[in-house]
Amino acid sequence: MTVSSLIPVNSYTGNSSNRKFDFDFLIENQSELIVQHINENGRISILQYGVDYSINEIGNSNGSYITFPLNGSSFNVLGTNERIVLMLDLPIKQETEFRNSLYFNFNILEHTFDYIVRILQILGRKLERCIKVQEGIGSNPDDLYNELETAKDTAVASAQSASSSASEAANKLSIINTQAANFQTNYENCLETILAQGVANKSNISLNNLSSDGEKHFLNKMQISNCILEAPNGVLSYSGTTITAHKGLKLVIPNGRNSDGSLKNKIVTLANDISMTATLSSDATRFICYTGNSIGTIYSFKVGGYARLSSVMTERWYNTRENKIFSHNSGETSWSEVGYDCCLLGEYTCVNGEIFRLLPYRPLCLVTEQDIDGQWIRSVQNIASDLSLNSSSNVTYNLRDYLPISDSSTYEVIIRARATSGASSGSWAPVYIETDFITTRYELCGARTRANAAVEACGTCTVLVAAPYRIIVSRSTSYNGTATIDVLAYRKVR
Repeated sequence: MTVSSLIPVNSYTGNSSNRKFDFDFLIENQSELIVQHINENGRISILQYGVDYSINEIGNSNGSYITFPLNGSSFNVLGTNERIVLMLDLPIKQETEFRNSLYFNFNILEHTFDYIVRILQILGRKLERCIKVQEGIGSNPDDLYNELETAKDTAVASAQSASSSASEAANKLSIINTQAANFQTNYENCLETILAQGVANKSNISLNNLSSDGEKHFLNKMQISNCILEAPNGVLSYSGTTITAHKGLKLVIPNGRNSDGSLKNKIVTLANDISMTATLSSDATRFICYTGNSIGTIYSFKVGGYARLSSVMTERWYNTRENKIFSHNSGETSWSEVGYDCCLLGEYTCVNGEIFRLLPYRPLCLVTEQDIDGQWIRSVQNIASDLSLNSSSNVTYNLRDYLPISDSSTYEVIIRARATSGASSGSWAPVYIETDFITTRYELCGARTRANAAVEACGTCTVLVAAPYRIIVSRSTSYNGTATIDVLAYRKVR
């Protein structure tokens, strides 16, 4: 036979379904066919005949096909990123012996030549895939290979260095991005807590929504001290010459400063009423002071960063620099820090041996949610679209159907209206509304036709609404036109 000029190699890319792969060259036994599997990562595996694949026909000069994979093979059907290569592989040998004979078999000679040509085809294929050095160039293949290896090592080192630098930069960028994201998150959370929760939802005058730990932390950090925080049963009262501090009084006792300079306070709540007998020996105004499970009279109470000693028998000084209470009694030459809880509760005045006036100090009034308007919340809602204004009955819309209003507070709502008058001349289309808070109707806008063509007019206003949160749109048989009404935003107000 003759040997064609075909290159004895066939290569295929998988499609996750095909299991038959052709080869178009002669093989005389199964060992002459080499089958390679190349996975998606470029890893090459030599497949085993009878384990991974089978050959349909051997000895056909036009080739045949293989079936891959076989049941039990460790390989799966050839995927889209995988390849299979079928190639001829012949040992380089010549085992046919020729002798002088009258009987010469040309078929044996042709087969020998064919075998040699097939070997040459294999070698030619391999030479095509080799690195070649052109004639006249001083370098030999070994030199060229060494140069390539050196270039490869240099490239790898450069790539590794670049990768390391890129990785370091990416890590730094990641840290920066993380810190920025954390800062933004913390900022937004703090802002939301302060504005939305701390003021609008959580604050109250008694602070009864705080846990004991939260209350302690809050009071130790805020810049108030030496005051009454709560008085659910009143602060002081008197009967005859007896003055009583009432159960439930919550007092902020000065207790120094924290390491960051903020005021450090101690909270004391009176478990029971505490009484004292007023000093009536002379007409004067005296102070009433809580002095650790009792109340007593003092003649002078000073406040400031410095206080001068006087000849008064009993006096107290609230040192604002140290946030501590100091005492001084007659005969002493210096101030001394009190060794008990101390807080000023009020004062009383004696005239002619009787209590003329009792002045309890009021509890501290903290900001409450009723003192601060809420934030504007954008919420575009269509209430009415092309509503006919020509009617003898008004139309009522409940804002609870459009806005998340679940309490009984008063709200401000931004409302936009568009009026469109009828096409006939003289048509009048006003948009009048009223609410449960403002019961007198007022005009948002109005359109009047002058020349037999519809006219549009727009208006926007802020209205106050209260329970049950109705918007009432006025209509009349004398009106001719339509109205479109939208809510744009809302907020809770005092």
